[in-house]
Amino acid sequence: MSVLENGSINSGFLSGAISSLVASGVEALGSTAGAINKAGKYTDLASRNPTLIKALMITAGGLSGGISATIVGGKFMEGFRQGIITAGLNHAFHAFIYGSEEADRATKEDRDKFKDVRKAYYKFINDGKFASALKLAGDTFKFSQGLEKYFCGYDIRENDFNYFVTHSDASDGAWIEINTGPLSHFGTAMRMLSHEWHHVRQNYVFVTTNWIFKNHEFREWDAYTHELNNDSLPAAEPTQTQYWKTKQAQYWKDIPMHIKTTYIAQMLTFFQLR
Repeated sequence: MSVLENGSINSGFLSGAISSLVASGVEALGSTAGAINKAGKYTDLASRNPTLIKALMITAGGLSGGISATIVGGKFMEGFRQGIITAGLNHAFHAFIYGSEEADRATKEDRDKFKDVRKAYYKFINDGKFASALKLAGDTFKFSQGLEKYFCGYDIRENDFNYFVTHSDASDGAWIEINTGPLSHFGTAMRMLSHEWHHVRQNYVFVTTNWIFKNHEFREWDAYTHELNNDSLPAAEPTQTQYWKTKQAQYWKDIPMHIKTTYIAQMLTFFQLR
């Protein structure tokens, strides 16, 4: 990329290599400051504040790339851009994917926590009472909290299609198309519902104060990230989780660079104000 932008091979290689090394160092720092939380579970800095670690990784990679490019006679901004790409895609996104491994495992604690809800949910599904199952899900996980005025309802379609779709219209509000195939697995269905409700929040709340939510690829990446990392939801099927991770990776790569850098800057500002 640096060669195509009239930089040198050496400056491009060096900025990429050093930014990769620095981002790895920041990622390693995330495994420090371990402590036992109130639930008796060991956590580290990255698990307690994952977004900060990811933002620091990308920013540090960009700055180190710019500085290293300058040292060998290249341009700072070209090195910075190369560093952002290297650190963002090779390191931060790796953390986004593998940082949600807990969502892959349906532990005994998870099964016991949702035992009664799960039983009632499957009773509704087996009886073909899909609207009742969706209402139970909403009452349990509060998907629509604060969004009621933007929501028109569910459009339930009895088929095996493996997806849900959020349809939004500024004048009428949003409605969510539900294909009943995914409803057969409790955890998978809850996370898919969470994804769609997150779209409602993006389209009617977030976009009013943050222009980056106007971008389709960013909205999808953000929704998949939310879907994968929401610890309050039961675990989904492993194959489905892996599919979501693949989609998350694809959307991250497709987000325009200026939106990625704006998002990173916003995250850094957010944590500085905390």
